[in-house]
Amino acid sequence: EQRRSSPWRLLMAPRLRDRRCFRPAQPEAPQTGRNPRFTSAVASSRRRGLALGLALLGSAALLSGCVPWAKRGPWDERTPVVLFLAIATLRNESVDRDTTERFQNGFRETLRRFQQIHPNVVVRVAVYPEALLQLALRRRQLSGLGPDLIATTAEQAHALARHGLLEPIPLGPEQRDAIEPSLLRRVSDGQGRIFAQPLLMLAQLSCYDTRRLPRAPATLRELLQASAAGARVGLSLQLRELFWSAGSLGALPAIRTAVAGQQPDAQQMAGLRAWLVWLRAAESQSRLSFLESENLMRERLRRGQLDWITCRSSDLRLLQRSLGHHLGVAPLPDGDGGEASPVSVLRVLGLGRGSSPRQRQLAIELAHFSLNPLVQRSFTLENLSVLPVNPHVSVPVSASRVLAVLAEANRQAQRTASVMALLHAEDPRIPQLQQVLVQELFAELTPDQAAQRLVAILRRRP
Repeated sequence: EQRRSSPWRLLMAPRLRDRRCFRPAQPEAPQTGRNPRFTSAVASSRRRGLALGLALLGSAALLSGCVPWAKRGPWDERTPVVLFLAIATLRNESVDRDTTERFQNGFRETLRRFQQIHPNVVVRVAVYPEALLQLALRRRQLSGLGPDLIATTAEQAHALARHGLLEPIPLGPEQRDAIEPSLLRRVSDGQGRIFAQPLLMLAQLSCYDTRRLPRAPATLRELLQASAAGARVGLSLQLRELFWSAGSLGALPAIRTAVAGQQPDAQQMAGLRAWLVWLRAAESQSRLSFLESENLMRERLRRGQLDWITCRSSDLRLLQRSLGHHLGVAPLPDGDGGEASPVSVLRVLGLGRGSSPRQRQLAIELAHFSLNPLVQRSFTLENLSVLPVNPHVSVPVSASRVLAVLAEANRQAQRTASVMALLHAEDPRIPQLQQVLVQELFAELTPDQAAQRLVAILRRRP
């Protein structure tokens, strides 16, 4: 059994162990003393403004063999520079050896290529549980050891920026052209500043056990028929994870109109009500269960307790280990009201605070480098679970059936792009919408009452 890392240990650890570090191809400078991890030099450089720290920089360099910058003005490219990359897990995923290696491997090839251009750069990587990332960043920044780059979801990056834990990242015309415009709106603070740079996308799709379901239901009608025939179906109670069904049942036009601050017309309200009626009917199915989250559904599918669930493309590797070739994947089912409307998870890179000028420059260069078409294509082909954010990179669907499913799921997700740009996960309206949805599912509100309340909440600007 793999030994799990203590969350407290993760928060307090100043750096990863050497075996978890990415190093340049060339040998590092000789080190002496008792501080082989460059901590003294990095901490001194980040306490800029303190005269004593600057005075001690030279001696720190002698002890550690590395300083973040050699001098102000033109940079000496031969001077070793340490960058610290903090990666947040997805949702409530725990951090153990397997998780750490999986997230590190996702970046390994990108960092290797970047270090071919900047052989003097050492990138240290740490993985944190998403729920503990904000606390970890505060602790590290208080000690002068905050990360230079942070990889997380767009939703969490929004919260980090609001709490002053991220610096806006500069994007020139070249970088903006390399990012799908709808994704830029999801990382904008509304004042023209970009608080994080899109990196890659994780698609929402359906995962099922082919031993119980030979083929995936293509429509909601087929999904209910499969459930009635004995297939155990799992749906999430979380609004963002259930939102895909709004498009299938015609509720998306009403939601788009309400989020824009307008009152939906009678036809749009009818579509919203049809969605709520279907959810109520689905809840009454004996073999269809509404569960707390996709995480829980994933574990039940692995254990053979469910046969069909909605899932994230990031779940595929874990599900493959349990189900092997019996794992089936497909786009989410459409309905009488239109195509499914899944919500893709957007992973981003944000700039930490407290970096030295040289570290900040290299962190920005590394973030921009990740948008390179070759790098984006490499992310896709090596992981087979992520999609590029660069619209100029075509997904090689012929290379893998899974990639073809992901590409279709991403096409479906384009329908929700305008809504997600105005309704991010940290929006204070989300808990209110969630409460109305649960009340309707458990018959505390009628579909008509729930529809009116949902529209009223959506029309209110946060």
